[in-house]
Amino acid sequence: MRVALVAEEDPGWGGIGTYTGVLGAALRDLGHDVHLVLRGWEQDSTETADGLIVHRVTVPEPSWRRGTVAAVSRLSVARESAIFSARVARVVARIGPDVVEAPEFHAAGLVAGLRARVDRRAPPVVARLHTPSFLTARLAAERPDFDLRACEALEAAGVHCAESITSPSQALTDTVCRRWRLPATRVGVVPNPIDDELFAPVTQDAEVAGSILVVGRVERNKGQDVLLEALPAIREAVPQAHLRVVGADGGAAEQLGRRARELGVSEAIAFEGSVAREELPSAYRSASVSVVPSRFENFPYTCVEAMACGRAVVAARAGGLAEIVADQVDGLLVEPEDPPALAAAVLRLLLDAAERRRLGRAARARVLSSFAAHIVAARMAEHYAGLPP
Repeated sequence: MRVALVAEEDPGWGGIGTYTGVLGAALRDLGHDVHLVLRGWEQDSTETADGLIVHRVTVPEPSWRRGTVAAVSRLSVARESAIFSARVARVVARIGPDVVEAPEFHAAGLVAGLRARVDRRAPPVVARLHTPSFLTARLAAERPDFDLRACEALEAAGVHCAESITSPSQALTDTVCRRWRLPATRVGVVPNPIDDELFAPVTQDAEVAGSILVVGRVERNKGQDVLLEALPAIREAVPQAHLRVVGADGGAAEQLGRRARELGVSEAIAFEGSVAREELPSAYRSASVSVVPSRFENFPYTCVEAMACGRAVVAARAGGLAEIVADQVDGLLVEPEDPPALAAAVLRLLLDAAERRRLGRAARARVLSSFAAHIVAARMAEHYAGLPP
C-alpha cells in the first residue's frame, strides 16, 4: 500500500512530528510504500531518507500588495493553512497514494479531502485528531481572535469532509465531537505509536535517587506549576528530592522560577530546556519518578515514553492520560490541579523502591502490548485497507 502522511512538523519535533515519524517508519517496516509530505521553509524538494520518501512543501510569503495588508495581517495563520493545504493536495495528486492521512491541526488535508469528495479517483483522506486550534487556545487560556476562528473553521471543514477520522483517545474524540457536532461513531480510536526500541529500559538501572522528572513544554497546560506547589511537601519527607524540568520554555519558566524562590525550593529545581529526542531516554531512565501533571492531554508521548523506559509514572487523571495509565496497576493517577494529592503519590513511590520497580515493569509491559509502533501501525494499515476504493 502506498501511504502519504502529512505534517507541518518534522519527525521528532512536537507531538504531530513525532507521531508522523514513528508511524511512517513502522509502516515502512511492514512493507508499505510511505511518503511524508512535510512543511518546507526554503524550497520545494523531494528526497529519500531511511526508506521514506520526503516531500517538502513551502508556503510563499505574503505579497503585501495594496488592499491585502489588513486581510493578511488578520488572517496570517489561516492564510498559511489554506495555502499549505492546497499545495499538499498538488503533491498528493503527483504521488498517487492509496490513502492520505493528515492532521486536523491547521487543516492540512482539507483540499485533498475536498478533491476526494468530487473525484472518486482521488485517494481517500483520513483526518487524524491531535489537538485542534480551539483546544490549544483554551488550554493556554488565550482569547480566540479572528484568525483563530477562521483557522478552526478550516480545521472543522477538513475533518467533516474526510473519508475517515481517527483519534488517539476517547477523551479527545468526545471533546472534538461536541465542539464540531460530529457523530462519535465516525471516529475510530487508535493510540499513538511509540518507538519501543529507542525508549526502552537498560540492563543496569540508571536511576538517580530522589530524581523527579517532568518533560514537556513549560506552559500552563502542562501543569509544572502544580508539581512545583507539591515540591515543598515532597522535600520535607525526602530532603534529597529534586525536580528536573525538561522542555522548551512556552512562557511560564520565569514565573515558575519566581514561585520556586518564594517556596524556598529554587535549589531543588533545574530547568534544562529542550533536548534532542535521542537524549530523552537517558533522562527518563535516570528518574526515580516521572510526573505528567497536565490539565488536559490527548495522548501525551511524555507519559508513554517514560512507561516504555520502565519508569514509574504519576499522572493527572486528565483527558487521555486516564486511558494510558491504569491506576495502581502500571502507574498512579491523581486528580488534576491537586498539589497535596500529587505530593502524596510522588512520595509513595520515592519511599518504596519495590513499588517503583513493580509499576515500571508493568508500564513497560503495557506499552509493548498496546502502544508499540508495529502494533499500532498494523491497526492503522488495517484501517486504511478498509476504506472505500
